[in-house]
Amino acid sequence: MTAPEAQVAELIDSYANALRAAERVVDRHTLRPAREFCVMVGTAERWQQLDASAQAELSSHIRGFVSWLLLTGRATATTRYLSLARPQLASLVIRFYPDLWKRFALAATQLGTDELDARRELQTLATICALDGSSLDDALDRQRSLAAGVEGFLTAHPEHTKHARDRRRQVTVLAATLAVVGIEIEAVKTFEVLEPLHPAKTGSRMRRDRIDWGQVPASYAHSVRRYLDQLAISHQPLSVAGISLTLRDFGQWLGANTDIDNVADLRRPHIEGYKHWLRTRPSRTGQGLVDSTIGKRLAGLRAFFERITEWGWDEAPPRPLVFSGDLPTRPKPLPRFLDDGDAAKLLRAARQHPDPTVGLIVELLARTGMRRGELVDLATDAITQIGDAYWLRIPVGKLRTDRYIPLHPQLKDLLDNWINARPECVTTNRILVENGKRISYHRVGHAVAAAARAAGIDHVSPHQLRHTLATQAINRGMSLEGIAALLGHTSMNMTMVYARIADRTVAEEYFAVSEKVEALYDQPALPADAEGTNMRNLRAEVNQRLLGNGHCTRPAQLDCQFETICETCTYFATSVEFLPTLTRQHADAAQRQDHAKTQALHRLIDNLDEAG
Repeated sequence: MTAPEAQVAELIDSYANALRAAERVVDRHTLRPAREFCVMVGTAERWQQLDASAQAELSSHIRGFVSWLLLTGRATATTRYLSLARPQLASLVIRFYPDLWKRFALAATQLGTDELDARRELQTLATICALDGSSLDDALDRQRSLAAGVEGFLTAHPEHTKHARDRRRQVTVLAATLAVVGIEIEAVKTFEVLEPLHPAKTGSRMRRDRIDWGQVPASYAHSVRRYLDQLAISHQPLSVAGISLTLRDFGQWLGANTDIDNVADLRRPHIEGYKHWLRTRPSRTGQGLVDSTIGKRLAGLRAFFERITEWGWDEAPPRPLVFSGDLPTRPKPLPRFLDDGDAAKLLRAARQHPDPTVGLIVELLARTGMRRGELVDLATDAITQIGDAYWLRIPVGKLRTDRYIPLHPQLKDLLDNWINARPECVTTNRILVENGKRISYHRVGHAVAAAARAAGIDHVSPHQLRHTLATQAINRGMSLEGIAALLGHTSMNMTMVYARIADRTVAEEYFAVSEKVEALYDQPALPADAEGTNMRNLRAEVNQRLLGNGHCTRPAQLDCQFETICETCTYFATSVEFLPTLTRQHADAAQRQDHAKTQALHRLIDNLDEAG
C-alpha cells in the first residue's frame, strides 16, 4: 500500500472511530462523505493545496467532512475559505464533543443567556482552532495557545471596520464564557485584558450583559441573580435591569480590585474604596460620573444589602455597609418649560407642518400633558363620552396607573379625522401608526424637534411640553390637586415642583412690598406697613432666643446685663416640654445647696404642674 493510500485508509478509519465515539451508526451512508473526499481530493494535505474557491466548490456533505478535518487539527483553514464556505463548525462540536456542549449550555444558563448564544461561542472557538491548525482537544488540554488562530480571526476582512469590531466582540464574549466554563486559553484570556471593550460598543444588551457578568466573582453573581429573580416578581423589567446594572458594576469592581467572592465577606472599607472609584472613574464622555449616577449606584447597593438582611439570607453582610450619608446630595432643578410666546409659535408651526403626524403629536402632547410612552400606546377606543363631554383615557404608563382627562373639542375633531383616515389594512389598535406599526419613541422626539425647528426655537423635548402645560395651568389659577390629576401624579410632592416655578403668594407679597422698598432711596426709613406677614413671623421667631430650659423673649433692642437670673426674669418663658430639664436642674441646685436657684426652679415646676 502506497503512502497516499495508507493515509486515505487511516483517515477513513479515524472518521469511523469518531462516529462510534459519538454513538453514531457507522455504515456506507455515514462514511460516504469521507470516501468521496478521498476519491475527489485524496488527503488533507492535497486539500490544503487547493485554491480557496476550489475548496468551497466541493459538495456540501464533503465540506462537512472537511469541517471534521479542521476540528481535529488534520487541516488548517484560511479566512478566505471560511468566508466562502461558512462551515457550521458548532454543529460538529455538539455532535463529537457532547460534554463540552453541556458545559457551554450550562454557562449560558448561569450567565442569563440561551443556547443560541452558547452555539455562537462554540462556533467562535472552533473557528479559531481551524485557523490555528490545532485540534479542539489540544485547545482544551492547553497544549496550544491558539495565538495564530486568534490573530487570524481578528484580522479577517480588515477593510471592513464593522466586521473587525464584531470579531473583537466575539472573542471578548468567548473569553467571558470560557471563564465560567473553566477553560483557559492564553491568547483569548490575554485578549480580554489587552482589548477592553466599552459597554456601549459591544452589541445587544444581552451580549453586553454576558461580557460584564463574566468579570464578576461567581459567588457574588449567584447571590445577585437570586436577588434579581425575587425583584422580578414585584418590579417592572426596566427597574430590574437598572438594579442589575448597578450590582454588576459593583461586582466588576470587586473582581478587579479585591479577592472578595462572597457577599458576606464584604466590609466597610470595600464600600469606601468603591465610592472613591466611582468618583474618579471616567464616564462615557470622558468626564467623571455625575452625582445622580453615583447616588443611584450607592442607593442600589444599600437596598440590596438591606433586603437580603431582612430576608434572612445566609450571605447577608454582618452589619450595614451603606448609609444615607454616603449618597451625594442630589440637585433639584426646576422643570424646563416653554414660555407662552414660544409655546404659541411651536403650536402654530406644528399645525402648518407638511407632515400631519407632526401636527397631531405636538397637539396631543401640548394639550394633554401626556408622557411619550403614553402617547405611543394611545388606543383608538380611548375617546369616551361621559355626559355631554368627551374624555380621553390615558393608558397605563410610567407609574402603572391610567386616568381620564377632559378632551378639548378641537382635539376631539382632530382625533376623529385621524382615526377615520386609517387604512383598513392596519391591524393594530394604536392611534399613531406608520407603515402599519405603532410609532416609535424616536419618532415622537423627531416630530417635536421638527416643529421646533420650523418655529425657530432651540431644542425642545416631548417632556418639555408636559412641563409647559403644567406651568401654564398653575399660572392661570388651576389648583395643585387638579394638576396632579391631569398629569397622573401619585404624590403631591411630584406636583409641588410646579408651585416652586410660580408661587403666587410670593409674587403678590413681592410686588406689594417692592414699591415700598424703593422708598428706601427717597425716605430715611422703611414705612411701618411694609413688613409682610411672613417677614413679621420670621422676626418674632428670631427674637425668641432658645435657652436650655425655655425661651427668652426680651426684644433685641434691650440688652441683657445679667447672666444667671433667667428663671426669675420677666422675659423668661417656659413650657411643659422643658419639665424634665427643669427637674434635673432643680435636683442639681439642691445638691449644690444653691437655695435661690432651688426656690426659683421649684416655683417654675409648680406652675407647670398647675397649668398641666
